[in-house]
Amino acid sequence: MQLTTRFLPIFLLALPFLWTSCSDDETVIPGEFIITENIDDDRILEDRVDNPNQPDYVIDGDITVYGELSIEPGVVIEFEANSSLIIEVEGSIVADGTTSKPIVMTGVAKTPGFWKGVLVYSPKITNVLHNVTISYAGGAAVSDIWFDIKANLAVDAYSPAKISLTNCTFSHSAGLGVAIDENAIIQAFSNNTFSDNADAAMRCDAVAIAELDGGSSFTGSNGFNGVEIVKTFVDEQTDLTWPALKDAAPYRVLGDIELRSGVYVQEGAIFQFDPVRMLIVEVAGFFNAIGTASKPIVFTGSVTSAPSWKGILFFSPSILNKMDHCEVAFAGSDPINDIWLDFKTNIGLDDYADAKLELTNSIIRNGDGCGVYVDGGATLTQSGNTFSNLAAGDICP
Repeated sequence: MQLTTRFLPIFLLALPFLWTSCSDDETVIPGEFIITENIDDDRILEDRVDNPNQPDYVIDGDITVYGELSIEPGVVIEFEANSSLIIEVEGSIVADGTTSKPIVMTGVAKTPGFWKGVLVYSPKITNVLHNVTISYAGGAAVSDIWFDIKANLAVDAYSPAKISLTNCTFSHSAGLGVAIDENAIIQAFSNNTFSDNADAAMRCDAVAIAELDGGSSFTGSNGFNGVEIVKTFVDEQTDLTWPALKDAAPYRVLGDIELRSGVYVQEGAIFQFDPVRMLIVEVAGFFNAIGTASKPIVFTGSVTSAPSWKGILFFSPSILNKMDHCEVAFAGSDPINDIWLDFKTNIGLDDYADAKLELTNSIIRNGDGCGVYVDGGATLTQSGNTFSNLAAGDICP
């Protein structure tokens, strides 16, 4: 790592004063440390400047970390235009701030997209951001090869990368607040804040959302005040629970979600499906969504002017397939499966493996086909449900 300094003439003029005021074992370097070369070994960035409005370090360029980068509480790092910090597979980042002395990574200019952001490739379990603020990044993708996405923080699936995010703030990105690539791993996630990001607060897959918490805030004037979910095949060794987000922030489903293992959904969760997207519960999986009268679980379209997404399709014969106090709306835009179940429906039960579903106290509405289509040997047990505005009827055939 090469460290240079600004304001050299001032330094030379100040030499007599520094000589007389410092002890023999102190080194005082005025101005900011400017980091211009890769970090090839283990480094500690210390809190050099008492004033939190002044940077301790300035990063100029795309800096790659191959060792362990430890950032102490109170450190402020400013990034020059189009600069970035890349934590390679061999490296790691430990940025452990405190409430009174957070770590700050921001642009030299406080303009959204001024710098690129932080990209993590490292699979090490020591990768931690705690009480860290990252702002004004997302100007361009840090890597246009592996993870071509603009965000304050991007975590790549190559290794796959791992990260813990607690008590952090992600703001003023010209893209996403945080982007977690499909199969990248969130080790811990709590009490984070997302605000003033041009795109969604966060984007990840349907496995990673199980690590999210009800204490993080996703609704601070972002382009989308919620979490986007990319296309995912959920095939885990243990069952997942999808949590409800704070302030009724929704999930937006950008691609089909296919469950090959079990998923529970917490009361109050909201899912908005993009056009022609769907949720598929495969034979080996199950789907258990138990809401309450005051906190129903909602599955709807991101477009609600007309039916816009396909719906929920069950192949699974599991007795754990239950939906209670749920709402499924604006589905049936297209046949739910043009091979096995070529019908439009908000919810479909296929007889390939004799799918089962217990549906109670739920609202099924505004569909361009059936409310529920029950194929051949599939089994629907239902009571207390309300059906309305369904083009082909409530329960078919």
